[in-house]
Amino acid sequence: MVVLWPLLLGYGWVLFALGRTPRRSALRVVVLFSVLGLVLTVSLLAAAFARGEGIDPVAMGLLWGFGVVQAGLGVSSLKLYRTVLAQAAPPRREKSAVVFRVLLALGLLLSVLALLPNLLPPSRKPANESAAVGTLRTINTSAVVYEDTYKTGYPPSLKSVGPPEPGGSAGCNQADFIDAVVVSGEKSGYRFEYRAGPRVEKAGEGCTVPGGQSYQVTARPLKYRRTGIRSFFTDGTGVIRGTTEDRAATAQDPPL
Repeated sequence: MVVLWPLLLGYGWVLFALGRTPRRSALRVVVLFSVLGLVLTVSLLAAAFARGEGIDPVAMGLLWGFGVVQAGLGVSSLKLYRTVLAQAAPPRREKSAVVFRVLLALGLLLSVLALLPNLLPPSRKPANESAAVGTLRTINTSAVVYEDTYKTGYPPSLKSVGPPEPGGSAGCNQADFIDAVVVSGEKSGYRFEYRAGPRVEKAGEGCTVPGGQSYQVTARPLKYRRTGIRSFFTDGTGVIRGTTEDRAATAQDPPL
């Protein structure tokens, strides 16, 4: 949406140039800007749909509103331009000017709203997504090391690779490969769910619960579009997959 903000300069100049009496040069600029704004809006919408990715509903509404205002602004400026050329009676000209100025103010407002996100602090979404991928890699590594160390399959749960109880020591039931935050299932704006596959026939020495023959892990944003957009999936293959849809990622989603 940041590409819309340069229109602010044009709108500002038009408001200054119009003053109390509509000027032909200013109206011609408005027609040009409305055409450019409409083309830009259509291009942005087409690009979003071509990527096959949803965009924020607020941004989508803002973009559609901007396009509608640009179309209305172009039509109203042409009508006002004709009344100026024809030297129409003041009431008729004033009515056209009121409609024109309302649409111009809406265009200015929408341009400001398009600029606002770029004046706010950077979003945490990319950082959260990177952290989630890093956590999944840690879980994958921990699962492989656990299986190789205790010979009882993959971890039956995240707790089995988490830190031991205070005063306890690391072992098969709490291997101390990941931190307690990951074991809790929530970290960096994401919720992690670990599922072990079918159990091995016999638990390893010192293991309370047999490990799994396989495992799967999913990571989803705690608040979709606020703490993250992408959801992730990984398993014993070590491949991390993702989707931008508001659902849990699966083994059928494309790899990162």
